[in-house]
Amino acid sequence: EQNATVYINNQKVGTSPYKSDKLISGNYTVRVTKEMFKPVEKIFAVTDNNTTEAIIDMSSNMVDVVIVCDDEAEIYADNVLLGKGTWNGKLSSGMHVFEAKRENYETTTMTKNLVIGENVEILLDEPKPICGMLDVNSIPIKANVYIDGKSCGITPMIVQDLLIGEHEIKFEKEG
Repeated sequence: EQNATVYINNQKVGTSPYKSDKLISGNYTVRVTKEMFKPVEKIFAVTDNNTTEAIIDMSSNMVDVVIVCDDEAEIYADNVLLGKGTWNGKLSSGMHVFEAKRENYETTTMTKNLVIGENVEILLDEPKPICGMLDVNSIPIKANVYIDGKSCGITPMIVQDLLIGEHEIKFEKEG
């Protein structure tokens, strides 16, 4: 792989493709690493007056993933924002924490182990709204109440199951 990090005897020496200066005869441990690939480590023998070519094949460590949740929710994997509503792409194998987040809603979370060779579809539960109550009074009483432009009744009243956060409340009464 191009741009993989190359280590010789546990010392970082550069990125692939890499050509070293002349080395003393002996055995050398070459390790290459790259995000989304399995690290590979091999031992190569270097002899006087010969060029040793260290060919290392790296295998992908990626899993094809599709994540689906509420169209308004943001999708996170391991605290990294991936998108909104639906996301598809590649993630490294192993354990991951997936979240659907939406302002004023409870975050939904799922932990999943991604395995190489499996195409994964993750369906995240819709975030649940966090609601409160609003006690609405006015002087004079019997005023029409509008919350966020929607008629809700006449004062005095208690509005149940109102999504937490900021709302526009308007009172109207003739006269």
